[in-house]
Amino acid sequence: VASTMSTLGIVFTVYTRSLAIELLFTFITMLFVAHSLIEILVDITLTLTGRNVDHALKAEILSILTQRFQDVEFKNVDVRKTGSIYIISVDILVDPDKTIREIHKLRSLITRQVQSLTPHLSHVDVRFYPKFTSKHRVVKPRKRRWFKK
Repeated sequence: VASTMSTLGIVFTVYTRSLAIELLFTFITMLFVAHSLIEILVDITLTLTGRNVDHALKAEILSILTQRFQDVEFKNVDVRKTGSIYIISVDILVDPDKTIREIHKLRSLITRQVQSLTPHLSHVDVRFYPKFTSKHRVVKPRKRRWFKK
């Protein structure tokens, strides 16, 4: 709509050479810019205050994922609505002995499952964190001494 109004403004201004028409269409175009800026500021405010989190969809996604993938431990699911799309982050704990191929296959399965649940366009991030058990110990790096005392 904004590009059509701008094009009409240019065409009318060229044919009529009227300063009033040029100012009118410039004002109309600036209203579209102001509207877009206000929408961006509203989205930023909702993000900063945490009011763009969809708790109902978050609970639904988490319950369906835990039913579908019973052998996977979900650390967190976060659902945020930005504009007209949902940004969904799924954090899972995986065994460090799993291969990259298995983890990526799991990621694609989770992504497809979540996208089938959301009513609108969505972007799904699946992040993996190692699940340390008693057989996996965290090795602390040794301090290196660059010189001997």
